[in-house]
Amino acid sequence: YEAGLAALLDAMRTVDPPTPVWTFSRSDPTATFWHRRMAHETVVHRVVAEQATGAVGPLDPALVLDGIAESLEVFAPLMACREEDPAAATVHLHATDVEGEWLVTLGGSTVAVERGHAKGDAAVRGTAADLHLWLWGRVPLDRLVVFGDLAIAERLTKLSRV
Repeated sequence: YEAGLAALLDAMRTVDPPTPVWTFSRSDPTATFWHRRMAHETVVHRVVAEQATGAVGPLDPALVLDGIAESLEVFAPLMACREEDPAAATVHLHATDVEGEWLVTLGGSTVAVERGHAKGDAAVRGTAADLHLWLWGRVPLDRLVVFGDLAIAERLTKLSRV
C-alpha cells in the first residue's frame, strides 16, 4: 500500500493538473480528473475501513457534495448502458445538511442530471455524506428518507456504482 501511495502521490505532484491524459470521463480529459477521482476513492475506502471498526468519522461536506456530483455526472452516464428499464423516470436528491440538490432523469440507456430543486418520481433526502455513501453502496437506503417510488431510487443507485 505504501509503495502504491508513494507512486500515486509522485505522479500527482509531477503532472500539471490541466495536462491532457486518458480518463473515462466524458467531460474532463485532464489530470485534474484523477486528482478528483482519487480523493473520492480514498474517502469511500476510508469509510469502509472505519465501518469495520464501528466508528465512522465525519466527512467534509464540500468533498462529499462533489462526490455526489461525480457519481451522478461521471459514473451514472457511463453505467447507463446496463440500465434494464427503458421507462423514463426522475429522482430528486436533496442534501439536508448543506446546500445540494439534483434531479436525475433516467431513461433507457441515458442519464441526465440537473442541479437544483425539482419534483421527481422519487425523492431521496439525507445528509450529503449519507447520500454520497448510499450512491456507492456503503449505507443502505433505509438510512435516508425516500418519497415516491422506491424502485426508481434503487434504479439510480445501480447506475452510480461501478
